[in-house]
Amino acid sequence: MKIKVEFDLTSESDDQLIKRFLSDYPKATYESDEDTISFKNNNWESIDDIDIFLCEEICHEFETYCYISDDNIRKEYYYDEEDEWFEKQI
Repeated sequence: MKIKVEFDLTSESDDQLIKRFLSDYPKATYESDEDTISFKNNNWESIDDIDIFLCEEICHEFETYCYISDDNIRKEYYYDEEDEWFEKQI
């Protein structure tokens, strides 16, 4: 099962966002395209292994959105909406 954490890009603060996430997950790898930054870590076995409070802090700090997914479920967090995670079946 592949676990992935993604953040929408926030332009000038992308490097800071990457450093912030990697400070808690130093073994994670990341890649980015023009829209998102994606983090992966072979040690993550389920989406519950991801610290959602860290993701929420990053979202508020950098005014971005977060998506945590595996092969079946996608959790989404929007900093500018209700303070809750939305879960969708894939």
